[in-house]
Order: sequence, then structure tokens, then C-alpha cells
Amino acid sequence: MWLLYYHTICPLSRKVRIALDELKIEYTLIEEEFWNRRASFIALDPRGETPLIIIDEEDLILSGNVPSFEYIFEKYRDKQELMPLDIKSKLATRKIMEWFDLKFYREVTKYLIDERVFKQLIFSKTIKRPPNSSAIRAAKTNLRYHIEYIDFLLRDHTYLQSDRFTIADIACTAQISLLDFIGEMNWSYSSRVKEWYSIVKSRKSVQCVLKDVMDMVNPPEHYTSPDF
Repeated sequence: MWLLYYHTICPLSRKVRIALDELKIEYTLIEEEFWNRRASFIALDPRGETPLIIIDEEDLILSGNVPSFEYIFEKYRDKQELMPLDIKSKLATRKIMEWFDLKFYREVTKYLIDERVFKQLIFSKTIKRPPNSSAIRAAKTNLRYHIEYIDFLLRDHTYLQSDRFTIADIACTAQISLLDFIGEMNWSYSSRVKEWYSIVKSRKSVQCVLKDVMDMVNPPEHYTSPDF
């Protein structure tokens, strides 16, 4: 059994959890409020970030997005549903995954989570600072650009890399579902992207993540429904 330290406000936590469920890897979920920098959590990994996986039977701690997924894909080579086997498709999938893990996160998700969640909800009792309107505007402008990219990827395929659901779709879903959770996803930008997400939302692995709740965050009514 694996232990997954996780928080729903962390997009990479969502990504790992969806992937583990897709691969049918059993784990115990531990909600970790990583911003509190709990001493016993820091002792497991000085980064103090989620997701963090502990595999007791192998005396192994997986921290960091890339090392965690490298281990998962090497360990479960017989479960290659999420990663293509041929080298060109594999590289294309990794390229898209990195886009969302790094570029989308830095240009959109991080701004909106910092301003809408951390600054206004989590730290508001101790730090009184208004949201940075310039940062929010920049994130929303960047979001439109990223939606156009997703739309482009979907023009010839059901999913982002091919007609098969891969880790690229999971990486994108992790970011977009989190924006939708805090009410910052604009579905009017692309009907094609909305249709893709409707298909993705129907997957059991994604539905499990969408059932998460968080104090002070009230997601829109359509958040958990594939038909929206």
C-alpha cells in the first residue's frame, strides 16, 4: 500500500491521484495542508511540498513531479495505458505534459491560486493584503492563450495527443479542474475544449478528485457534472 500526501488545491497532487486511480494502484490518501509546513511532514521531505508518496514495503519516498512519474512508469511498464510506447508519441506526450505542469501553472494557475485562495482565504486572518488585480488580469489573459493551444491540440484527436487518454490529458485536467474549482475557468473560450473536458470528467478517476471539498471554497454548480 502506498501513502499519498495530497491537497486538492495543489494541481500536481490532482495529477498524481488521477494517474494512480487510472493505473489502479492502491494507496491511502493523506490530506496535507502543505503551507503550514508541519514539522513531521518536512522531516519526510525538506521541500515540504505535495504530492509526496511513501512506499513502505520498498522503504522509498517519492517527491517531485518528474521523479514520481518516472518511478511509476518504470515500475508499471505492463500498465502503459497512459504513456505511448513508440518514441515519437512518447515525446509528444511528455512535451504536452510539461506544458501544463510548468508553463500553464506558472502563467495561470499559480497567479489565481495565490490571489484567490492563499491571499484571500488561507492567510487573510494574519495578513491583510488586497488581491493583486494586475496578476489576476495577466492570468486571465494567459488563460485564453492556453485554451487556444488546447483547442489546437484537439482539432485532429479526441484527446490531446491522440484518440487515447494519456498522461498529457491528466496534466491538463489537473490544472483546469483546479481553476474550475475556484470559479476561474472560462468555458466560453472554446466549445471544443469544453466538450473534451466533459468527456474527461466522466472518468471515475477524475470524478474522485472532483468530490474533494475545501473550507471557504465554493465551486460552481457545474463543477462535478460532466454535463455542463
